[in-house]
Amino acid sequence: MHWQLVSNTFRPDVHTTADISLTAKETPLASAKAEWHEVVKQNKPVGISIGDGHYLKAVGKGNCILTNKRIVLVDTFNAKKIALSSIEIVRRYDDGVFCQRSTGKSVFLKLARSRSISDRFSMLAEYAVTKNPVLGIIPTESFISNDIASYQKDYAPEFVESQALGSSLAPRYTFRVVGDHVGDRSDRIERINLGDL
Repeated sequence: MHWQLVSNTFRPDVHTTADISLTAKETPLASAKAEWHEVVKQNKPVGISIGDGHYLKAVGKGNCILTNKRIVLVDTFNAKKIALSSIEIVRRYDDGVFCQRSTGKSVFLKLARSRSISDRFSMLAEYAVTKNPVLGIIPTESFISNDIASYQKDYAPEFVESQALGSSLAPRYTFRVVGDHVGDRSDRIERINLGDL
């Protein structure tokens, strides 16, 4: 794919760009169904915690179009966009693409599970930002743990915590405890260590 882009023989797989107006010298590269999540810093829990007071906040869901200048999400109610020039780093994951921005909120695009479309979209996003050859390695690491996703269906998102940006992808859970006083348990509390069941 990199050779096709460099040699000007690349043909985009974007079938429709009717939802967006292309600017001068803007070329569509790929499209995919995606959920748009912004990384926000808040005191009150919102979405999925990724540590240090930062959360993944769901913003929209729809058709995501990658061009040589920007990434645009068109959903039922609004459109979101980020300029590629504001993205410092693109990291590909099994479940999507993380775009770390120099200005504005960083974004995680959770791509639909069509393997070939999501891989193509994420590789083209990395190439469009870096302008360097992209290794065709398929990522196996998920940004959002599968345990977190299934847990969210049953429980409120503010109780879910993940270390997706940390060194470990093992999920952590935070619960609000109500009515925990049953007798004197001070001796047991003193013996408990972080990580004990």
